[in-house]
Amino acid sequence: MQPLKGRDGGAGARVGMFTVLAHMLAAVALVLLWCIHFCGGLALLSHDNKQPIFNAHPILMLLGLIVATAKAILCYRSLPWVTPQLVSRDARKKAHLALHVVGLALGGLGIYAVFKFPVEADIPNLYSLHSWIGITTISLYALHWLTAFFTFFFPGATAATRRSAVPWHALLGLLVFALAVGNA
Repeated sequence: MQPLKGRDGGAGARVGMFTVLAHMLAAVALVLLWCIHFCGGLALLSHDNKQPIFNAHPILMLLGLIVATAKAILCYRSLPWVTPQLVSRDARKKAHLALHVVGLALGGLGIYAVFKFPVEADIPNLYSLHSWIGITTISLYALHWLTAFFTFFFPGATAATRRSAVPWHALLGLLVFALAVGNA
């Protein structure tokens, strides 16, 4: 039996990434099933039944703040289908940035849906701890993304500043991700 290879993009990395992807897809499928079959569907516009507007919130937040963000975190370290030697650091940075943009956009759309529902259904907003932690999480995510964009991508800080910011960027990014997962 041949041993699994490590982080160099070998079989072990592909199996690990496949497992993560399979779990993410299973979670998305289960939330979609729950929202569509048991809760009445998904919608951002609804004239009579307002519940499908709210139902869009869990799936958008799962796709944005959990799935896209997890893929962004993982793709910077290793892309599962190629060895790290074949993908430049710049390409990994751009993929990391783009996936975070997708995550932030889907999260923003999820926030839009969750604020639109109470307004149209004439019920109060922000009455639970979940909602306040969620607002804090999406705000920290957006602030972290903006700071990282201007530090690492455009126009970019000095090399020394970027080197000293990387550990803090990684730590704070993982903390915001943990906050998103914990609030889910």
